[in-house]
Amino acid sequence: MAHVGEYTSSLLPTGSLLGESGLRRRANKHDTAYGGEVEDEPPLGVLNGSDAHAVVLAGDMELAGDSAKAASKMHKHSHVHHMTEAEVRLMSTYESLDYDTPVSELYRKERIHVDQSVNYSVSVARWIIFALIGLFTGTLAYLLNKGVEFLSDLKFGAIREGVNRGELVGPFFAFLGICVAYVAFSSFLVAFIEPTAGGSGIPEAKSYLNGTNYLRFLRLKTLIVKAVGVIFSVSAGLAIGKEGPLVHSGAIFAANISHQTYLGHATWLPNWWRRWVHRFRNDRDKRDFVSGGAAAGVAAAFGSPVGGILFSLEEASSFWSIDLTWRVFLCSMLGTFFLNMWKIIDTGRDSFEGLISFGPPIRGVPYRIWETPFFVLLAVFGGLSGAVFNNLNTALCKWRRDVLAGRAPLRLSEAVIVAAITAILSFWAPWFFPTCREIPVADVNTMNQLGVNFFSRYMCPEGEYNSMATMVFTTTEIAIRGFFHNTAVYDWDALLAYFAIIFFLAVITYGIAVPSGLFVPCILMGCAFGRLLGEGMRYAFPDADIVPGTYALMGATASLGGVARMTISLTVILLETTNDVQFIMPIMIVLMVSKWVGDLFNISL
Repeated sequence: MAHVGEYTSSLLPTGSLLGESGLRRRANKHDTAYGGEVEDEPPLGVLNGSDAHAVVLAGDMELAGDSAKAASKMHKHSHVHHMTEAEVRLMSTYESLDYDTPVSELYRKERIHVDQSVNYSVSVARWIIFALIGLFTGTLAYLLNKGVEFLSDLKFGAIREGVNRGELVGPFFAFLGICVAYVAFSSFLVAFIEPTAGGSGIPEAKSYLNGTNYLRFLRLKTLIVKAVGVIFSVSAGLAIGKEGPLVHSGAIFAANISHQTYLGHATWLPNWWRRWVHRFRNDRDKRDFVSGGAAAGVAAAFGSPVGGILFSLEEASSFWSIDLTWRVFLCSMLGTFFLNMWKIIDTGRDSFEGLISFGPPIRGVPYRIWETPFFVLLAVFGGLSGAVFNNLNTALCKWRRDVLAGRAPLRLSEAVIVAAITAILSFWAPWFFPTCREIPVADVNTMNQLGVNFFSRYMCPEGEYNSMATMVFTTTEIAIRGFFHNTAVYDWDALLAYFAIIFFLAVITYGIAVPSGLFVPCILMGCAFGRLLGEGMRYAFPDADIVPGTYALMGATASLGGVARMTISLTVILLETTNDVQFIMPIMIVLMVSKWVGDLFNISL
């Protein structure tokens, strides 16, 4: 036997060795990978998130025949990694899962004598569980969105009137205090109560669906901390999103709905449910439910039910079947449906959108074929910036692993410092770009149609706006819609500065002790440099009817492709989010080019 530990992580290697037999086994002091030296190949992939981002890819190997030659060749290029105490400690929080169906003589006899009605009842129970997962995820998405809107309104409402009057000192300290308080509360929940609730949770969900369990990752306590924490961290204005945590939350509910022991004894539940709930207390069924929860989370986050299915299939799950496809289809559909239903009941306006929506389709001709080379240029820049982002964030996460891991006070302090930096940059950035412009009448009509206000006065007269304040003094969802639909001019220097600010803040924020997602900052970064090129094109070709919002969309696509390196599922997600099938070809081109460029330098987060 030879222990060959191939691990891929920006924060830590994992803690369990997954053997050929597929048996559940925790790493121990006798394992080569646990003791202090690991022979490992160069990383095959990286899973990045809050505190733990890794998947064990190999364990015990039988070296015989041709496989021995291959292993010998591999060993020549391997190198010894001396593990730190932090790595060893964090590795112990992992264990492998057994997805094989146990087959024995007793099992075969039981299956032979099982009545067909029993199989039917089990199938019905599975469908009901997937439906409940979709219902819960859609409802939770609505509640998260309402919480963020409420706290964000409190934050901006406390400073808006003073800033519009030209008063800055008092509103600044109010803004700083609110942002720091929001983040301190969110970080306290993660650092002191449930560390596994930090980050997006998507890397750990991928790990689970591929056979590696991160302890405490799927507990109900984690769900509560995640949901409450993400409301406060997003409302603080950090360079994060709530989409990743929603995927994690859906996975947690899915994992627990049939695995809580009290459900089998609850008298208020139907007898058939109490009788069959214990049938699903195994890794195989739990894995399928988690696949549905992850898909429903993506579906509700982006209003993209088909994209949710493809995300679970392409990015997360290695075990798939036709039956699972149909159940996940139901789960994603209901997740989107219930989110829309609650929004319609709340606002009285028809809504068929997710937590992130790019608004209605762009009117007229959004782009022309001769603009494709410029979209490719955006894709190249998105791939390069994504590679730089991945390298910087990976290095920072390694530092956090070595210095901050397991030290709750330090993690809380780091989050508070990041919150203060974010508040300072967000509040004072418009002061350095004081240009005021008149609000176009066309945008007033668009805002009335969408029910949002793109513009922020800052210190400008009534009826005018400040470009930088329009990007930072609002929620991220409204800022994104503004990039796409706002026909007013964004100053080029403000766009360049905004890109640099968001890039810097996203690098230092992703990985701190708060629930956080990476999709929104990637979209904002891409919108900034895409809109910058769009404004330049509009200036260079005044008679070509250039739509700068199209360039913002292509920039967002390039940024997501450069960081996440997703292709098929991301294409469908963006297509469903834009509500415009005209963009499918440029989206595919931009995603492919940005992924190719990024892959030349490193692997995805």
